[in-house]
Amino acid sequence: MLVVEDHPGNQFIIAEQLRMLGYDARIEADGAAALAVLAPPHPFALVLMDCHMPGMSGYEATRRLREREREAGAGHLPVIAISAATDSAHLDECMESGMDGVLKKPLRLDELSSMLQLWLGGTPSSPQRPDTALPPQFHEAMAEDLAALRRAFAAGDTASAAHHAHRIRGAALMVDAAAVAAPADALEEIARGETASDHMRVADLLDELQLALSAQAAS
Repeated sequence: MLVVEDHPGNQFIIAEQLRMLGYDARIEADGAAALAVLAPPHPFALVLMDCHMPGMSGYEATRRLREREREAGAGHLPVIAISAATDSAHLDECMESGMDGVLKKPLRLDELSSMLQLWLGGTPSSPQRPDTALPPQFHEAMAEDLAALRRAFAAGDTASAAHHAHRIRGAALMVDAAAVAAPADALEEIARGETASDHMRVADLLDELQLALSAQAAS
């Protein structure tokens, strides 16, 4: 199975969930890399595709995959979207790009298992016990995203701010860190609404996010 996900923490968690369910996974960090390894013949039976990634999005990667399949007369490879987004525009774009299903972050083990059984059938190899310790890369990635988020707001780059706030929120949801997800969600909403001129509220939310991330890393 191929997992396309740009956040190191999410990569670890999803791979661990798949291992618990008895599936092997290869991880790629962006859409272009995914298309490269999906060049035929490839060994994958299904793709879990993050939608919001730098460079080539999961939507675009799936569109190009479907075009390749049509041109080559190849079989249909199931692609399942994985994203913290739930709005109708996201769902419409998933379907328009040729995705076969949608899973919401945080991925729940039972929902993930049901989706995989729906498309893959059969029985995976023996499930494994979970490894609950988050790797250092998770906390490093969160700190890097927070620093980038601060720079984006300082520069008035709302698109970049929305991207990094979304990454932090999605990763926080994956580990049930509500105290981190809440300010990240508010900052993403501000950035997407292009109301970043409310400097005091942005500063307060960034400080709240910093404190929440520090508490999570220390726990």
